[in-house]
Amino acid sequence: MERRKRGRGCRGRRGMIKGLKGKCGMEFSGYGLEGDLDRVPLSLTNFLSNSNVIILGIEIQENACKLKREYGVDCLCKKVDLRDLVKAWFPLSYKKRPGLKAMAYEIAGFSMRTRKWSIKPNWESRFLSVELVEYASVDVFTCYVIAQRLLHL
Repeated sequence: MERRKRGRGCRGRRGMIKGLKGKCGMEFSGYGLEGDLDRVPLSLTNFLSNSNVIILGIEIQENACKLKREYGVDCLCKKVDLRDLVKAWFPLSYKKRPGLKAMAYEIAGFSMRTRKWSIKPNWESRFLSVELVEYASVDVFTCYVIAQRLLHL
């Protein structure tokens, strides 16, 4: 990801695995998207088309549908929703849709700060602020830790 001076924002790409905000896996926003902003790089398309790849996230199927709808990218990789995985391990504890913060505390044993936004964050923006990228990175790492604990990776 291209780094910019603090306050100027980081290059982002709207809709890319909406990467971010609570989604797990790799953060692809801004990855190799410098010129043509309306196409997905071949390397990313190949990665998502690999049936040996497993992508874990929250609402990951919805994000895959969005990639197909907006960019024509078929996600042939295996998709595992973190909420479904947690419900399978703890069926009585999580009858509803558990949030990432609750799962992080119960499963990984650490608490996450809840971010109070002064304005609604725009995850669809062409440029993501450093603050949004940092927030998303924490969510991605949290998902990884939860999956690691559940799957004993």
